[in-house]
Amino acid sequence: MTTQTPLDFVALIEPVAKALLGEPNPKLTTAKELRYGTNGSLSIDLAKATFYDHERQEGGGLLALICRCLGYADDTQAVDWLMQQGLQPSAPAAAKPRLVATYDYRDEAGALAFQVVRLEPKSFRQRCPDVAGRGWNWSVKGCRVVPYRLPDLLEQPSAPVFIVEGEKDADRLYQLGLVATCNAGGAGKWRPEHSAFLQGRDVVVLPDNDQAGQDHARLVFESLQGIAASVKVLALPGLPPKGDVSDWLGAGGTASELLALAAATAIDAPAAPAAQQKPPSNRRSGFFTSLDMTTLDDVPDIDFVLADLVPRGVVTLLAGHGGTGKSTLALQLGLAIASGQDDFLGARIQAKTGKSVFVSLEDSLQVCAVRLKKMCTFLEIEPGQLNSSLIVLENQIAPELSAINFSALKPTDAFKELHKLCINIQPDLIIIDNASDAFAGSEINRQQVRGFIRQLAGLAKECDAGLILLAHVDKQTSRGMSGAGSESYSGSTAWHNSVRSRVFLSREGASQMLTLEHQKSNYGALREKIVCQFDGFTFEAVSARQDENDIQALVDLIALYAQRGISISTSPRAHTTNVPAVLSREEKYPSHRSKKDILRLLQDAQSAKLLVQEDERGIKT
Repeated sequence: MTTQTPLDFVALIEPVAKALLGEPNPKLTTAKELRYGTNGSLSIDLAKATFYDHERQEGGGLLALICRCLGYADDTQAVDWLMQQGLQPSAPAAAKPRLVATYDYRDEAGALAFQVVRLEPKSFRQRCPDVAGRGWNWSVKGCRVVPYRLPDLLEQPSAPVFIVEGEKDADRLYQLGLVATCNAGGAGKWRPEHSAFLQGRDVVVLPDNDQAGQDHARLVFESLQGIAASVKVLALPGLPPKGDVSDWLGAGGTASELLALAAATAIDAPAAPAAQQKPPSNRRSGFFTSLDMTTLDDVPDIDFVLADLVPRGVVTLLAGHGGTGKSTLALQLGLAIASGQDDFLGARIQAKTGKSVFVSLEDSLQVCAVRLKKMCTFLEIEPGQLNSSLIVLENQIAPELSAINFSALKPTDAFKELHKLCINIQPDLIIIDNASDAFAGSEINRQQVRGFIRQLAGLAKECDAGLILLAHVDKQTSRGMSGAGSESYSGSTAWHNSVRSRVFLSREGASQMLTLEHQKSNYGALREKIVCQFDGFTFEAVSARQDENDIQALVDLIALYAQRGISISTSPRAHTTNVPAVLSREEKYPSHRSKKDILRLLQDAQSAKLLVQEDERGIKT
């Protein structure tokens, strides 16, 4: 771009940020700074019109933010985008940028590799000599990466090297007879190419007194491991907030004091604050992001809302045939979290906020209320205590959360409203009931299905929540999404493959016993099947192994009666020869079972073909 474009960056930064990134995190945002992400890792400084991403360790000005978000290669495209959006303010134009300082980056031989220039109003740009000798090229793409003042650094191979964040600080130390360097672009821009020039050197990193400075010091420290002879991180005493070594020198610090402080500093890594112990500080180039292997020790374990079954930050698919009770099961889980329970059907609940959001796109609030009333009675929960912890929403007007707009899949206004609500309350669990109502795209289009799942996963990640998406399966799919018939579900296998966890709820015939089968887990081992008893309103876990033992006891007793020539009836009218009545007279009768339960076990035994119904009067093994 030309640096003469009359744009008031300070006036533009807030509307541009909201246009590109949406509404900021309301809990972390202040009058001076917008914060994005669950932990506010992306900050927008409204006074300076700059941004900084603490997770990626990169930042810049307004135009750099636009280029980053839209994938532009240079500032000219960013300015064009501003004009197209009509974001140029009507207030008087900002002063024409004025070049006030230049910093030459030279190679080993002293040849100019590129140059950093400082402009007023304060901003920094990089440029390199045009190869045709026609002035400057304002893009440094393809230029060789070298540290600042490299020739001076190489001239004194035995001197300690001080690494600072800016050229001004490096020049100040050089004037005091010290060897100092930095990288172009400021904090977070240190690259392996810089480290290569410090082979075998004693290095002291001087971080600025802010979070970006601490993060940068850690990045440099880790990059130099195994390359430099020693690396120390020296936090200068008495620095003001955001202060640097120039401020320390301006307050009376001297070169000899600095050397003494460096000598007394231990060779140790700077501690990462607990809030900053996040997944690896990765590097982005174009479309791809590369994993920074040096930060693997800081990677936290996978976090779950419901142990093994529902991980945070991704989508879990809860599928089953219509009428099996998926909605009730999911609603009961939301209730369990909101009421402070530690366990759900034998799986441990790992709540943080104790809040759940249930989005009903199929049933009315009246239906949800009836279910919740029954559940609260069964679980002995006072409904009034749930007012702020369990949010149940109905949307039968325009239930789609994602729809096709000009051939592209876009979030709907309903999703944006849900997004705003969830960001505000930060729930542990979000439940969407169900996929067929929420998704208005083509179910046979893999790209659209994956896009929808990514949209939901983005919401889960922003809230650090688990997200359960309920889904119906094809009536011909006998085993949910495994085995024959699975690809007919909703038209695309992308439904199964895009989610990170998948659970299937099934019922055998008219039995009240249901099975919750963990069919997919990208973040851990598959959990054993959970057998549940469902009375139409609540689920209660039943020990599958106990069921198997009691079924076998039934079969053995019936076989014993068959050897005696006695037929046992399943008819309730056969008062003395029906199964419960006969078995109650035996010592091996499962005494903890009700008559209704015994008949259910009998039905399960028949389904497993362990027993055969001869006629209405009797059964045999």
